[in-house]
Amino acid sequence: MTSQPLFLFLVLALVGAGTTPVDPVEPVIDPIKEGYAAYQEGRLDDALAWYRQALKDHPDDASLDYDLACLLAQRGQLAEARERFARLSASGHAASLDALGQVEEIFDHLPQAEASYRAWLTRNGDQPKVLWRLCRVLLRENKIAEARETLSRLVALDPTDAEARYHLGELELREGKPELAIHEFRQAVNYHPEYTAAWNGLTAAYVRVGALDEAESALHRARAQDPKNIHSRSNAALLAAMRGDTDRARQIWQALLNEYPDFTLAAENLMRLEQAGGQL
Repeated sequence: MTSQPLFLFLVLALVGAGTTPVDPVEPVIDPIKEGYAAYQEGRLDDALAWYRQALKDHPDDASLDYDLACLLAQRGQLAEARERFARLSASGHAASLDALGQVEEIFDHLPQAEASYRAWLTRNGDQPKVLWRLCRVLLRENKIAEARETLSRLVALDPTDAEARYHLGELELREGKPELAIHEFRQAVNYHPEYTAAWNGLTAAYVRVGALDEAESALHRARAQDPKNIHSRSNAALLAAMRGDTDRARQIWQALLNEYPDFTLAAENLMRLEQAGGQL
């Protein structure tokens, strides 16, 4: 019980006897820890500075280089981020392929983005997040068949993926295959009954095959989920026109255009209605 006071006494005695005090050791600053702390606090510029310092200390650390590139991308310094991701990808750093693809997308370098995503998938196998990014690029490139194949891979991974089912239905509808679209939209709402877009897709597909009662039922479900949804409102006009109530259809589409001047679907349907003399 007396060891602590005795120890204090001896220290004091040594100092009081003229012993030169030892300077405290300066704390070692770890740039990685400082950079990560700055990142967590939202101080991205400080984080960038610390990570640059860390990379100077460890120039061959691919993980540090990758983290720095990610920070650069978040700060909008995309050209340098792209250069770093490209160099890392060429050296075999697999995660950089996905990141490079995303930066290439931002630059609208779609073939390069597609190539990066495909390379990532080749190395790592099918993963939903990267398949979705690949699909997004393929749709922007208007590669419909390849986009459909990618969506099918997503459904194979998870048959309950309502978004993949919905986009498959959209592609089938675009390709003039409403029966196949109905199947995909129906699968989507079976797994996720709250999916407003899929109910609207189902409405449009049923209209295409002339099943107006089924279309009305699907539209009712869509409007129950989101009464103000502009596609639900446009589909209500479409059904009205198909049932011969062209005045109501015209009124709905015109109201939508008054609220949303860039809503091209309403504009196209309204023009089609006028050109056909009130018959769609």
